[in-house]
Amino acid sequence: MSIWGTSSLPAMPDGMTGTSMSKILITPKPLLEQRKKARDHKVFMRFLALSPRAEAYYLQLEARRLNPHHHVRKIVALSDIYTPEAVARAMEDAFVYEAFSSEYIANLVEQRARCTPEASALHLTRRGDLLDVRLAPPDLSIYHINPQPACPDREEEHYHG
Repeated sequence: MSIWGTSSLPAMPDGMTGTSMSKILITPKPLLEQRKKARDHKVFMRFLALSPRAEAYYLQLEARRLNPHHHVRKIVALSDIYTPEAVARAMEDAFVYEAFSSEYIANLVEQRARCTPEASALHLTRRGDLLDVRLAPPDLSIYHINPQPACPDREEEHYHG
């Protein structure tokens, strides 16, 4: 709050006159709060429209996070950047894995948006490169031999006494 004396008036911004100064509207604080609540409600309704499980996801966010409205705003912002279907799919997966965070959903959506080349068949250009491998049959004869156990000399075992 400022108090001015009668002899001095505050300096006016460039291009403003005393009559235009009186036309400046001052928005009361309750009206600003009402507008913020309306914006938050609009964002929340967009969040609920993303997925059939959005309400249950929000309840888990509320139980596990200190700032669930912040996560809701970030998830709705992701639906503006990516498709709402991609965000809804990520929400479903996050719900299954009990990962309730906007960062987790952002990570899933970003990973799925990356272009990864699909694996293709091996293409061999020369005939010599074809996989025509011939192996010799294995030698299984080592398994059929009955080795005699080594016996200690019997003469040494006799008692000479």
